[in-house]
Amino acid sequence: MKREAFDDLVKWVEARYSGQPGALEQAVARWLRIGRAALLAWIFGLALAGVALCIAGFLMLSEPRAAMVLLVLGVLLLAYGLSQVGFLLFSEPIRPEGRLLGPGEAPELRALLDELGRRLDCRRFDEVRVSLAFNAGVTDVPRLMGGLGRSTLDIGLPLAMMVTPEELRAILAHEFAHLSGRHGVGSNRIYRLLRAWSQVVARMQAPITGTVDGTVRGAILRFLGWYWPRLHARAVVLSRLHEFHADSVGAEVAGPATMAAALWRTECRSAWIFERFWPTFHGLADEQPEPPEDLFERLRQAVEVPPDSAESMRWIDRSLGQLTDNDSSHPVLPERLIALGQTPASLRAAGFPGAASPSAASLLGPSLPLIERELAEKWRQSARASWRERNRWAAAQARRSAKPSAGEHPVASSHDADADADADVPAVWNVDDEAEATEPTAAPPFSPAEVAALWDRARETAEHRGPEAAEPILNELLSRAPDHVGGTVMLGHCKLRRGDLDGERLLLGVVDLADETWMRPACDLLAAHYRETGRADRLREVRARMDAHENAVENSRRERTSVEHSDDFLPHGQDDRTLEPLRTLLASQPECTGAWLVRKKLRFLPRRPLFVLCLSGKTSRWGLPGDERGQLLVSRLTPRIELPGQVLVIARNGGFRKLAARVMSLPGSRIYPEKSI
Repeated sequence: MKREAFDDLVKWVEARYSGQPGALEQAVARWLRIGRAALLAWIFGLALAGVALCIAGFLMLSEPRAAMVLLVLGVLLLAYGLSQVGFLLFSEPIRPEGRLLGPGEAPELRALLDELGRRLDCRRFDEVRVSLAFNAGVTDVPRLMGGLGRSTLDIGLPLAMMVTPEELRAILAHEFAHLSGRHGVGSNRIYRLLRAWSQVVARMQAPITGTVDGTVRGAILRFLGWYWPRLHARAVVLSRLHEFHADSVGAEVAGPATMAAALWRTECRSAWIFERFWPTFHGLADEQPEPPEDLFERLRQAVEVPPDSAESMRWIDRSLGQLTDNDSSHPVLPERLIALGQTPASLRAAGFPGAASPSAASLLGPSLPLIERELAEKWRQSARASWRERNRWAAAQARRSAKPSAGEHPVASSHDADADADADVPAVWNVDDEAEATEPTAAPPFSPAEVAALWDRARETAEHRGPEAAEPILNELLSRAPDHVGGTVMLGHCKLRRGDLDGERLLLGVVDLADETWMRPACDLLAAHYRETGRADRLREVRARMDAHENAVENSRRERTSVEHSDDFLPHGQDDRTLEPLRTLLASQPECTGAWLVRKKLRFLPRRPLFVLCLSGKTSRWGLPGDERGQLLVSRLTPRIELPGQVLVIARNGGFRKLAARVMSLPGSRIYPEKSI
């Protein structure tokens, strides 16, 4: 289902079940029963077909060969049916994260959990864990056929360090409400079944392992293509209603103002920790070869320092201007605040939340230092490889900046000490020309190899140091190669991250190009930007354009898989500079006597041309067409041919004889030799 159609379906569900959460829950339960019945019918159908083939084989024992074939097919079908049982009906085990709280640890936290459990009619959790996540949540192991799973409460220590004990109480009450009797008897089971269905959909998107797997999975995918969007649309609307109800439960337990403050602090501090603290902390890898041991102490110190006013306002505006994504199971903060009777304007006036004093981490009591050390050590072990890699990369970059090789074009970045020390030195320069340079001159365009090298450097910098560090390199890249689509997308992302709306213009330019590789990343970034800024009309427009592009990609794929002599063809449109490497390659093949090049006229995504290159090989000794020689020539040269687009290489003789004749007949198609011999 296309995005626009799914958006319309979600709006229909919202209107149809407005104020009727019970009716919507029943509707979701009905759709879950439909899906379970379909899967069971599929599995039993495979089993019955396998049994029928086996019975037929036994009845035909008088003809051993036919009986053996039927028996083998029947057994294989039964085995495949059994594999489908495991593939579709059993959930993958969920690995617990975080540090398990042992008996007697954190008595204050356990007392709070017991009090909330009694008040909200929630069964005791099998495990309570403290993790590195900036979140708090309850996990039940899902089972597609129903039944209670093992429940785990996960409390992120970074979150606990950001909120007050009363705010954590409101957050935990919210989480308890999802699994308590406050959502009705069936809500627990519905959530587990929905998670199980999500796993089924994810498994269906895994790579296909063979022809049989592809054929059978195609049948299941056709059903899922119809079923899953209709179930998912109802499920996300139901989930949002449950989120509002869980917020009301948190407000009932801790008070509406406390629940709103918890949501506000969590939203703002989430942006701070992911966009400011972690990038700054990981930046230590440029100087330190090993991850530091004092992760939580550094986090505690960083919380005490308020962000600057520009960042604070950007995060506040983003938090209070969001739109709920139709594919999201959680309503956005402004809607949740209004449902609690709070005004977003009052929180805006209060400003960016400061450090919590005391923080909810104090509920862990004497166990807190030990938990911090264990979690920090676990983080160090998981981060050590990437940390050392970044440190090696930073050292290599420092050496490269200090000693540029002749002819190299080093680019200044925000982390280059030499560039910071001498801001008047141009960003791009050539060592050979440095002595003669007396006044600024226009920078010459880069060669394709230099553009590729600079693009690789920008990507490496963004990967190791974040997009902001790559921005100077991207600016240099686009000043020399303005049509570089990947660099445009990355620079647009960088600008939007820091609130520069010029990033929107850059990304819209890529969308207008409908580039096959970069269209989706550009649309995803724009969609996120429009959701954050509350621009519903532009969000719908960019989602519609993405639908149209994906439809064009599918049509283009079909258009490119078939090239016939009856198709329309155009001149190749390549200049001698572009064709020179190809002619050199052809000249190195003594058996190649001629080459003709044309371009297929495309209706969909014509920016990436589809060339047809026809090669002619020497005839055989007796003057007969050299079919085999031509095919060998095609096989040998195809991997080595480079043209700016997709290339179909055919031989003059053989299966593509009619197409080759058409290509050779077009004026100007002969490219080698340039003149007939």
